[in-house]
Amino acid sequence: MHGQDDSIDQPQDEPIGDVLTRLVESGKSYAQAEINRQKIRASEIGLEFCIISALIAVAAFLTLASMVALIIGIIIALTPVMGALGATSVVVGGVLVFAFLLLLLARSRFRRLSGEDRP
Repeated sequence: MHGQDDSIDQPQDEPIGDVLTRLVESGKSYAQAEINRQKIRASEIGLEFCIISALIAVAAFLTLASMVALIIGIIIALTPVMGALGATSVVVGGVLVFAFLLLLLARSRFRRLSGEDRP
C-alpha cells in the first residue's frame, strides 16, 4: 500500500542555476508574448480610429452638402420675391453675418480660456 506521500511528486535535486535560467527564459517568453499582444491590440485600435475618422469625414461632407442645398433652396425660394441677384445677395449676406457671429463667439471663448478676458 502506498501512502499519501508517494502520490505527491518529490522536489528534484536541480541546480539553482538551471532553475534560474529556466525562470529567466520563461520570463522572456512571457514578456515577448505580452509585447506581441499589445502590438496586435494597438493595431486594432489604430484600425478602429481610421474607420471612425472616415465615418466622421463622410458625415461632415454630407452636412456641408446639405447646408449648400439649403442655401441654394433659400435663394431659389426668394428669387420670385426679389429677383435672382437680390435673393443671392440677401442669402450670402445672411450667411456671412452668421459666420462672423460664430467667429466672434469663438474669439470670446478663446480669450476667456487664455485668461485675456479676466479683470
